Amino acid sequence: MKKDALFGEIRGSRESLEKMPGAPVLSFAFPYGKLNRKVKRLVGEAGYKRSCAVYTKPEHFETDPFQIRRVQVKQSNGVTKLIREITLPPTMSASLKRRYRSSLDSLGLTS
Repeated sequence: MKKDALFGEIRGSRESLEKMPGAPVLSFAFPYGKLNRKVKRLVGEAGYKRSCAVYTKPEHFETDPFQIRRVQVKQSNGVTKLIREITLPPTMSASLKRRYRSSLDSLGLTS
């Protein structure tokens, strides 16, 4: 998608939502959690103050407000996977899973 069309879609969604009664729209969620530097920059130019995406870093708001980690919640995940996703940082999750596989299996915390 060309830059002008992409920017128009990003800005247009914000403007459409702000026509509804309530607070201004300050946050953007990347569709399917996909992003790149170009789109992240356009989101900021469109007036958003922060954005989030699935399976990204950082986990802290102050590090990069346009790349806040979002946990994808699916009905098929179950409670134990949700707990693991929100308590273990993504970088630790893989290494812990390898190191403590049998313990995590016994707790039902592996997928």
